[in-house]
Parts: sequence; C-alpha cells; structure tokens
Amino acid sequence: MPIALLPASDTLNAGVPVDRITDALAAALVARGFALVPAERVQAVLRARRERSVSGVSGPIAAALGTEAGAGAILVTAVDDWHEGEMPRVALTARLVGATPEAPILWADGTAHHALEKPGAFGLGLGKNADDLLAMAAEELAVSIARGRPSSSRKVEKRFLPRSLAATAPRDVPARRRVAVLPFFTDGPDRGLGDLLALQFVRHLSEDPAYEIVEPGVVRQALLDTRVIQEDGVSLAQVDTVRALLDVDIVVSGRITQYDPLGLSPGSPSSGFSARAIDARTRRVVWSSFSYAAGDDGLRWFDTRWVRSGVLLTSDLVRGVLVQLEKAHP
Repeated sequence: MPIALLPASDTLNAGVPVDRITDALAAALVARGFALVPAERVQAVLRARRERSVSGVSGPIAAALGTEAGAGAILVTAVDDWHEGEMPRVALTARLVGATPEAPILWADGTAHHALEKPGAFGLGLGKNADDLLAMAAEELAVSIARGRPSSSRKVEKRFLPRSLAATAPRDVPARRRVAVLPFFTDGPDRGLGDLLALQFVRHLSEDPAYEIVEPGVVRQALLDTRVIQEDGVSLAQVDTVRALLDVDIVVSGRITQYDPLGLSPGSPSSGFSARAIDARTRRVVWSSFSYAAGDDGLRWFDTRWVRSGVLLTSDLVRGVLVQLEKAHP
C-alpha cells in the first residue's frame, strides 16, 4: 500500500522545520519497508487543486491522491511541539487516511519527547538534542503504523481523570456512532492550541471501534463550503449544518483554558480544557467535562513520574475523559 506522505503541518505556527521533520518520517517509514509515493506526485495533485492546507485531507483530495498519485493511504502529521534550545521538545500527532472519497481514518497515534523526560542515574539520560528526539518520534510512529494500532499502553492515572464530568444515558444510539470533532477554542491568542486539543480527541476516539471519526480535513472543507464561522463556541445551527453535510451522530468541541508546554519548573507543564459532545439528532448535550492537571501533580519522590511534555499531558487528560465516559456508560 503506497503511502502519500503529506508535508508535516505546523499546528502552533511556530516556524518549525517541516522539511526536516517530513524527511525524518520518510526515512523511518522506508526503513520499516513502506513504499512512499514520490513527493513530486503528491505535490502535483495538491498544486492542481490549489490545496494549500496539509493539516487534513478532504474527500476530493484523498480520492485524487489515490487515482492520480497511486496512493493507498495518506499520512497526515501535525507538529504539536518543537523546541531546539537547551531543553528540546518534540511532539507529533499523525493519522493514516484512506485514499478514497470517504477519506476514512485507518490509524491514528502520537508521540512526544522532552529532554528531561528520562534523566536516568546521575543525569546520564540528558543531553539529547532535537534531532535525537525527532528520530525517536519518527521511529515510534513508523513502528505503530507497521503494527496497525496505536502503540501507547500508558495507564490513565487518577491524577489525569477529569475534575468534573456529566453524562446522560444514551438512547437509541447506533451501534457505531459517527463523530465530527470541531476545533476547540482558546482563551489565549494562539488559536493553534484548539487544533492541538481537537487532534487528541480525534486520535483517542478513533481507537474505540464504537466510533467512526470524520477526517478533520473533511470537516474543515464542509465548514468552508458552507461559510460556517466559529467565533465563540459551537452553536446549534452549526451542529445542524455539520449533521446535514456529514451525516454525523455526535459533534465534539470545547475550549482550552490553560496550556504551558515548558515542563521545566514545578507546576509545568499544565493543561486545562472543557469539552462537550452534542447529539446532532436531538441537539442535546450528551456529556460535558472539565479537565486540568500539571505534569508534576501528586509527585513525592525523585520526580520519576513527572510528565514533562505538555502534549503528552493533554493526551493523558483526553484519555481520562474517555475512560470516565466508558465507566459511566459501558
């Protein structure tokens, strides 16, 4: 199955070296035996359709990459964190999308590394640079794709469960619910944080066979086609529009209220957000939650369980929401 590797997208508009990151992913995939569609053929399809966004794929773009470029699937990668300074950080979230008009999500996973995450005895684990962390991240994603399922086996610790969660009993739900995750909003100036959080929900919801997650690029194209503008939260009229265009059962969105990615001092990193899911048929909120944690919450000895990456912390918090939902309505 040849893979069309899209250039990595810069979630936070931080000026990251996307070519270097894309090349590292390509090398890791080839080393694992994957065949890649030549980059020039991928770019030709994007140019012909004047498609500038590589943060997702619409149905027509997915189909064109399949029929014109010969791709069996498309790898979409978001750079959620990147820092090359004294304490480097790297975080990537990726998904494999079928090269068909339906653009189904076939696989999704993520990886995050921080220079301080595994100091080891006497600090011998320190000293990694951004390229070292990138190589580790690219290899982990390639292994996960080869395995065909997410590689994470981290247990959700109690400290990462939501501070509050309210859920109504589901009624007349289909065996497999079709879900659209809209960009989250943020109280700060960096709108990219909302995309970062939305991708974590896409990633972890797609692990559950009870959900069919609509590819974010398909959602984005639907919103653009109907000129739906999200200014301050999701309205019921927008839910109606998304349901009519994408035939979804549930719309998920929310707001990110706190985000600190540094992971260097006590109380850092930190992440906080509210989330809610709306039944697109009844227009009722079926669950809502609020989550907040710092990476060093509850630590007592030697800081060995300090979650240093803000992206990894956010991922754990999202998984905490979904774990609690499963407990509430198994």
